[in-house]
Amino acid sequence: MRKAAATGASGEQRRGSAPDPTRRHGRALALCLALYCAAAPPLWAQPADTPPARFRLAAIDLKGATLLPATEWQDLLDAAQGREIGFADLEALRAAIEARFHAAGWRLVQVRIPAQDVDGGRIRMDVVEPRIGRVTVAGNNNFDTANWRATFPMLREGAAPNLAALDKALTLAAENPAKRPQVAFAAGATADEVNATIRAEDAPPAGWIGFLDNTGNSQTGRLRYGLAWRHGNLFDADHQVNAQFISAPHDADRPQRLSLLPSSKVRIFGLGYRVPFYALGASANLTLGYSDVNSGQVDQLFTIRGKGSSAAFNWTQLLDRPQSTPLRGWELRWFAGADWRDFKSQLLFGNVDLGVPISLHPLSLGISGSRPATPQQALALRFHGGVWANVPGGAHGRDAAFTASRAGAKPAYSLLRYGGGINLPLGDWRLDGSIEGQWSGDLLVPAEQFSAGGIGTVRGFSARGISGDSGLRLQLEALGPPLLQESAGAQVHGLAFLDAAHARRNSPTVLEAATGAIASVGIGLRANWGPVVLRMDLGKPVHQRTGAAPETGTVHFSLASSF
Repeated sequence: MRKAAATGASGEQRRGSAPDPTRRHGRALALCLALYCAAAPPLWAQPADTPPARFRLAAIDLKGATLLPATEWQDLLDAAQGREIGFADLEALRAAIEARFHAAGWRLVQVRIPAQDVDGGRIRMDVVEPRIGRVTVAGNNNFDTANWRATFPMLREGAAPNLAALDKALTLAAENPAKRPQVAFAAGATADEVNATIRAEDAPPAGWIGFLDNTGNSQTGRLRYGLAWRHGNLFDADHQVNAQFISAPHDADRPQRLSLLPSSKVRIFGLGYRVPFYALGASANLTLGYSDVNSGQVDQLFTIRGKGSSAAFNWTQLLDRPQSTPLRGWELRWFAGADWRDFKSQLLFGNVDLGVPISLHPLSLGISGSRPATPQQALALRFHGGVWANVPGGAHGRDAAFTASRAGAKPAYSLLRYGGGINLPLGDWRLDGSIEGQWSGDLLVPAEQFSAGGIGTVRGFSARGISGDSGLRLQLEALGPPLLQESAGAQVHGLAFLDAAHARRNSPTVLEAATGAIASVGIGLRANWGPVVLRMDLGKPVHQRTGAAPETGTVHFSLASSF
């Protein structure tokens, strides 16, 4: 009589995501799985000198499968039934069925073959679907236990945990600057039970940030300063708000002079609101803005492309993390958005403000992904890409307004934006690289054109040093080892960089250059001292093809402090 010995997957598994060191608020993201079962017995109990037994598989009884419908695994059974198989084939079938559960996110599920008589050709397989016995929250100081439990709705007593859904909830929670979560599983009171521990590391959810930089211009003054208020747990539901005001400490009529009062010519308001949907693995983002200057940056909210008001809604949906190569370990998400921008005027030629009102209503759809560094793979990668298409309409959103802004421009335009980056530790050094690009076959108004120059793009040049309908920007940075010992209480690093960009215009006029290119090299400093963050870059132009007067380089700096 041939008997099958009990088999099944077992052991210990761990999975985690290392923090992305390129992010301003890097968040550790780890998922530790300590499975509840002990090591499995030998696969098949057969004498070493006996050839593998084979038998005709009459039928398979799969017992205990409730988390997946039979349609998800029935094809595997149908393909095997009626065939002559060996014990190795049966083990491969068991593993394939188990893999279907794991692919659907039920990664704690085990498929086992108990010891049984196989003479009749009928095989029983047991599906073990572990349920949660107890959920514990540990370490939380600023978010209550109910909040942390709501962050992980898939962790409920008596329910089987879906680890794909849990992975998304961990990612969303880690995007809150005040949260740094981990989840660990351990054996429960019974063989088919696990206990979950939410290891909560949190910070006060509300705070202020003051900042100062030199992203201004000669018309309004070089300096910009501002104040931001952020909260990461409105309504005790992890709703996040980011409200900012930016102005210039310059006299409005004589911008070369400093003033104790904010300039009346520089008023920038920004409001961001984010709602995480942990059960869906998604988030909704709303951004509102107003600016009476043509260019600038509202930190982590939006880039200013003209005077006026703007609103944007964006929905981001996390995808299941791939479990097979070549995308194993990647975090993928798609996004869809709708923007509304009503510009009072735009900067078209040099510093000449032609005062052309125009409204834009682009819709967007795209995908992004990142692969964080791991102990086995030090190289971190990221990418993004999407399509934007404008919806014509409104008083300033039709042909007349677009033609007045740029001859030949049409409101039914579309464009492609894409980019990517790398991060690679090299001993005490770190190499960072990024690329950003845009392509369009249409004649775009300035607010939608690709532009480069200034801090964050090509350092050493003024803002919008080049612009065009299509373009490409490259940045390379080598961050050096710490310049101070850890005992000094500050983290200070030097760096060297290379920036370059190229832009192309479609159907340029006789007054416009068809293409433009700029490049620079330089050195910089990055410093953190408690709540104070300093960034400083000295850029030297090494290539300029813009049709404008040669630039000699400049120092870019930004200083911020939270309180």
